[in-house]
Amino acid sequence: MFRHLLVLSLTMLSVNALPLPVAAQSKSIRTVNLDDFLASADKKEDAGDYQGALTEYNVVIGLFPRSDLAHIKRGILKYEKLRDTSGALTDYNRAIDLNPRNDVVYYHRGLLKELELNDAQGALKDYSKVIELNPKDDSAYTQRASLRAARLNDVAGALADYRSAIELNPRNAVAYHQRGVLRADKVIDRDGAILDFRQAASLYREQDNPLNLQKVLEWLRRFKVSP
Repeated sequence: MFRHLLVLSLTMLSVNALPLPVAAQSKSIRTVNLDDFLASADKKEDAGDYQGALTEYNVVIGLFPRSDLAHIKRGILKYEKLRDTSGALTDYNRAIDLNPRNDVVYYHRGLLKELELNDAQGALKDYSKVIELNPKDDSAYTQRASLRAARLNDVAGALADYRSAIELNPRNAVAYHQRGVLRADKVIDRDGAILDFRQAASLYREQDNPLNLQKVLEWLRRFKVSP
């Protein structure tokens, strides 16, 4: 679910008579930590019990109202599984209020703004904030490049972002794939596009991604060249 490995602080809290998630109910002592609560909610989400996971995230946030991570996780659940765009945005905004230096939440809020709210400029600001906070995040460069190419008609900016993404992660198949499309459609750089599509095809094979592999191979067939 997450793009990043997040380090959690083990905040301790007396629970007294509050209703507890399953993971906490089995403890014989009267204190639990944030990790236990989040693990219980994650387990339900992984099992497909999205409403149960939401209930447990609600309990977590009731007990740990200043946990930006809990708000991010609940926001992602709301957006990706429950299609509650408004609720997800509220959680993302609250997470940023709690910790404005958490790059993860800006990425997810950017996706929501781009894909659901038609707010290209807002998404651009969020992806740029991710890069400001974490300059080695190739995914953020790739997403910003895609936004610039598709929504903002900023071809030069998109090419620069794809270049940065590939420099940071030479195995970023999506960056090669998307840059190939950009070169084929808008730059009219046939040779560059072919090189990108071939590299993307090689990486998709290694990464066992047949769906995207077929898309790249179709582009190479259009150019009437071998993979």
